[in-house]
Amino acid sequence: MTRIPAALAAAALAAFLMPVAQAQQSAGPPQVPCAPRPAVVKSLSGEHKEEVVMRGIIDGRMLEVWRGPEGSFSVTVTHAANGITCLIASGTSLHSVGPVTKGSKL
Repeated sequence: MTRIPAALAAAALAAFLMPVAQAQQSAGPPQVPCAPRPAVVKSLSGEHKEEVVMRGIIDGRMLEVWRGPEGSFSVTVTHAANGITCLIASGTSLHSVGPVTKGSKL
């Protein structure tokens, strides 16, 4: 059984989420919560007990996937130009899965 590399999984996640975040920002004022990176890190790692489990770079932006001990998760994008971090997704029940193989049911 072949495993999907973490970098490929992060790239696929980014390809799916970035157009959503960009569309929201281009439609007027940002509709996603944004703050200076230190404040976001403090909140996610302190209050929510999450830590970074994946990180990737997209056009001068850093995408991070954060995961908490009970399966909570957050996806953030930090803009290198201004150091502002935006929360673009959050949820519960994040867990690792095996690769999808031909003929398997989703």
